[in-house]
Amino acid sequence: MFVSEELQNPTIYFGTLRIDEPITALTDILISVVCFYAFYKLKNKQNKTSVRLYFKQFFILMGVSTFLGAFFGHAFSYALSDLWKTPYWCISMIAVAFAERTAINLAASTIHPKYVRYFKWVNILELLVFMIFACYKLNFLYVLVHSAYGILGVTGAFYLYILLRQQRKGSTFFLKGIGFSLVGAAIFLSQLCIGRWFNYMDISHVLMAISAWYFYKGSVFFIDDTKLTV
Repeated sequence: MFVSEELQNPTIYFGTLRIDEPITALTDILISVVCFYAFYKLKNKQNKTSVRLYFKQFFILMGVSTFLGAFFGHAFSYALSDLWKTPYWCISMIAVAFAERTAINLAASTIHPKYVRYFKWVNILELLVFMIFACYKLNFLYVLVHSAYGILGVTGAFYLYILLRQQRKGSTFFLKGIGFSLVGAAIFLSQLCIGRWFNYMDISHVLMAISAWYFYKGSVFFIDDTKLTV
């Protein structure tokens, strides 16, 4: 996504190596570190349910996406065409789809099976639609809209349902994480900056890292839930 020159991190050099948007790249890596840590911890859990698998897939894919984004989308984007961005865009959207699918599975025990099947088909369909448009148009906006729809909309709605209908307190971790994502999205859209060395993208990345940490805490709660069978 285009960032005006007045708001971009200043370019730095290591010898002849040029690095654009260094703080933005570092805060992207911060998100990936949280996600990789979460994946590592969940990998060692003994619970073998599909929910554990989906949580793992979410964290590893989001970690890979943000790590690649640090380099392809920020640090070295000046040397690469926009086509280099599409792999990590797609990985990010698949990660969001796994977050949605996890929430659907957790809510499924108190939803009619017909509606569960419907939500799962929509989960696949909307992923494909947004992915096709993002790659065809080479426009990051579709990735943002998909993330807002999947995390703030679908995932948030299901975890609120799980909290209210099933009284499972682990949902509060996810709702807190979604709250940090919402604040981050507001800062991103309003382009609120502390300065060029810590702009709105950097702030939103830090909030996304905090959000990922709350998602991890929530995933541990549900995976350790002895009643979890899905």
